[in-house]
This record gives sequence, C-alpha cells and structure tokens, in this order.
Amino acid sequence: EQEVWGVLLLHRALRKLIHDTALVEGIDPDRLSFTHTVKVVRRQVVRRALFPPPPDGPDPGRGDR
Repeated sequence: EQEVWGVLLLHRALRKLIHDTALVEGIDPDRLSFTHTVKVVRRQVVRRALFPPPPDGPDPGRGDR
C-alpha cells in the first residue's frame, strides 16, 4: 500500500511541475509531455547524485539551501 501512495505522490508532483512550467512559459499544460518530464527529472536526480554536497554542508555564500 505504501508503494502505491509513493507512486501517486510522485505522479502528482510531476503533474504540478508540468503545470507550473506551462504557466511560466505561457503555454497549455497539455502540450508538455509527461514522459519527457519523467526523463528530465530522472536525469537531474542522477546528475545531482553524482555530485554530493560538501561534507560541511551547503555554502550560504553560493546561494545553496
């Protein structure tokens, strides 16, 4: 049951990302591909995993959160 909720939460988060992106770009959200969004997000997650934050935490001077 927990996996189902995880999948539903991820689906909702991706749909929100599509909606917010469409608003910023001034286009209809239906013109953005869900599959393409999944691929872009997956690439970004992998890319960020390859470069972990420094051991002493984020640097506020660089604008890290």
